[in-house]
Amino acid sequence: MNKKMWQQMLAVTLLCLLTLSQNLAYAATIAGGSSPATPNAVPALSLSGGASISFTEASKKLLLNFCAESGEAASILEKSLQKFEDRLRLHTEELNKCYSLLCGAIDRGTLQATKDSHVELLKHLIIELGDSSQVNQGNHNTCTLAALETKLYNESPSVVCSIVLQALTGTVTGINGQTATIPAAMLEPDRESQLFRIGSPCRSFSSQLFQIAVANLYWQSQTKDPRGIKVPLGSMSYIQQSGGPMFHGDTSERLVIKWADDIREHVSSPCGLPENSPAFSMTCLMGAYEMLTGRSAKDFLLAHKSRPENKPATLFGNMSDLGNKLSNLKRSGQLPAIMAIHPDGGIIQTAPRLRLIAGPGVLELATPKSTSWHVVCITDYTEDSDEIHLDNFWGPRSDFVNDRSLHLSELYSSSFEAKSKK
Repeated sequence: MNKKMWQQMLAVTLLCLLTLSQNLAYAATIAGGSSPATPNAVPALSLSGGASISFTEASKKLLLNFCAESGEAASILEKSLQKFEDRLRLHTEELNKCYSLLCGAIDRGTLQATKDSHVELLKHLIIELGDSSQVNQGNHNTCTLAALETKLYNESPSVVCSIVLQALTGTVTGINGQTATIPAAMLEPDRESQLFRIGSPCRSFSSQLFQIAVANLYWQSQTKDPRGIKVPLGSMSYIQQSGGPMFHGDTSERLVIKWADDIREHVSSPCGLPENSPAFSMTCLMGAYEMLTGRSAKDFLLAHKSRPENKPATLFGNMSDLGNKLSNLKRSGQLPAIMAIHPDGGIIQTAPRLRLIAGPGVLELATPKSTSWHVVCITDYTEDSDEIHLDNFWGPRSDFVNDRSLHLSELYSSSFEAKSKK
């Protein structure tokens, strides 16, 4: 028996112990006339020799054995889970929700150890649970969705786990019952996600599924397209097609409307070319966040008042106003904030952006268009020094974290186009 088979057999044994523990906790509460136990109440498992193992420890062992890694790769996953647990040590219920979702997916067969793509998916999820700065948009115009994903990893990581695991089945459901189907071709790891590693600018398989799923969940619940044209409910879908670019800068993303008689229209951008993105505005982001959590995103969505499209967000008009809003968000524990920025301010002019070119695994770094609006996550703000840390989505070289930071004035200058400057 090889090592991988042995690890997978151990994972099955641990899963049986976890299931037994949960069933015993459920039975005990029913017998006592109380409500079923939450994951927080699951007792430790008794092992031979008087030892015991907690629900958290057993879950971690199950997930690591499912991944069947060894050496440095196993160490990376262990450290990621430890960072995840350390970050959520004051939020045990949320931690246990994530572990219950992931272990439950193995139990139900949603995640199968015999499928390499499923094993890679779990690895990518574990890495991003431990460090949300690993979330990237890669070679896709999904910065708004990457920002939403990063926000949720820091606030409600179980929501990300739930959406990713649902997406793997081809159907996702929002908190109020909205449903969306994901095109089957989108459910396999694309070429870029197969290159994902810690520190890479590539987008992971878990981020691929989350971003595609949320874009479809939002647009399939709408009755107007981004141009304001009425469409039948459920007729729009967001796809990332194969076949190569049709024009310079094309990432092959499309928003498709299915009309009667199976007529399909690619939504066009203002310049007349196919919309090369999920067309996710601040309004879309607010709607998607509410669909996923049942809460409003207005407080942590920040944007300059000069741009009409920013109206759904919390608006600021000067640097002092922006600083006050960031201070309030930090004091209330609502960071990271999501903010719209423009290359005119210089923050992202030299930030590398991934572009895949001919040949598997061949990468080219290019700078974004100077006219492109972008979205980032503000992860920290130090009021005394006006120091800003932010998470971009083009890989670690474009982030401002740890010993690399911005001044509040630089962030403010990037919040509007040059033509809007007073």
